[in-house]
Amino acid sequence: MVVGTIQILASAAEEQLIDLPSALDRPQDELSRFGAIISNRVGARRPAKGSPCPASKTQRLNRFAHVTPNPIALYNVGAMCKILLSLCLAATCALAQTAQLAGRITDAAGAVVPGVSVTVRSTSTGLQRATETNGLGLYTIPLLPPGAYEVRVLHPGFKPVLRQGLELDVDQRATLNFSLEVGALSEQVEVKASVSRLNTVEASQGQVIDNQRIVDMPLNGRNYLDLALMSGGAVQAAPNARLGGFSAGGQRVSQNNYIMDGIDNNLVELAGAGRRAEMVEPSIDAIQEFKVQTNSYPAEFGRGTGAVVNLTIKSGSNALHGTAFEFVRNEVLDARNFFTPAAAAKPAFKRNQYGLSLGGPVIIPRIW
Repeated sequence: MVVGTIQILASAAEEQLIDLPSALDRPQDELSRFGAIISNRVGARRPAKGSPCPASKTQRLNRFAHVTPNPIALYNVGAMCKILLSLCLAATCALAQTAQLAGRITDAAGAVVPGVSVTVRSTSTGLQRATETNGLGLYTIPLLPPGAYEVRVLHPGFKPVLRQGLELDVDQRATLNFSLEVGALSEQVEVKASVSRLNTVEASQGQVIDNQRIVDMPLNGRNYLDLALMSGGAVQAAPNARLGGFSAGGQRVSQNNYIMDGIDNNLVELAGAGRRAEMVEPSIDAIQEFKVQTNSYPAEFGRGTGAVVNLTIKSGSNALHGTAFEFVRNEVLDARNFFTPAAAAKPAFKRNQYGLSLGGPVIIPRIW
């Protein structure tokens, strides 16, 4: 629908023979003449046979001067086209946060089995993706949102296999191989195990910080980027750095690339006026997990030479889940500074951070 809208708006501007950039650069008095000429081209009709033609070009311009297009309206049409096109491009960029599952399926003798049905199902949302192995016994299922999954493998003449307890992280390239046993379809082999964390698909180096560590580990100010220092090659930014954040591989803090749910989340304010590295800083209770890649990441990320922080927000499931929190810091609970005189009172300090998060299913009548 968005692409169709762009095509309609673009064709409408074409039919009126309007060049938006050149039109807006003209002086106001020329805009009136320019609009009159456009209206003349669009609205004028060839006179009937035998009827007199307009006396002069000036009369033709005056006749259609009352329908002169508004340059502001033309500019709004162009801006709308740009916004809709940006939304389309943003949807394609959102693929960077998903995971991929691939592997090889063989029989008990080690021979590849083509045409095997592989179905992946999310245990939290019920999302299903299915594919079949090719002639080499290989399968690939891309674009899987991070979360818990189960995999079912079916092929005539072999026992079905159900593998549960599969956890996929953000931007993970997981490999899951199967060895089928000869048997009837009424039998089933169930395996409960997770995929290996060893990345054998690409050479990128990084670390996934899951939600358990984000919530449980103490964070002064509840800024999740403090946990990025757990990744190799990441160090604290210089004192009083304008953008804050961290430095990776000896690069400037401005060279980091921040992505949230596949969308560019980098600060775009002039000269780092926001005094932070990212545009939107989500609450740690709303973060599912994030991955910090510090070296040899694929060219799909680009932009900078520092680290890539790939963050994903918690997704709603088929049931309501939420949290309520309050983090309290008070001088009553703080220890006295070692160098403070015994008679001096502790300086007043009070900090209360509280909030809640809630997630659940979205019900759209007649659609979902």
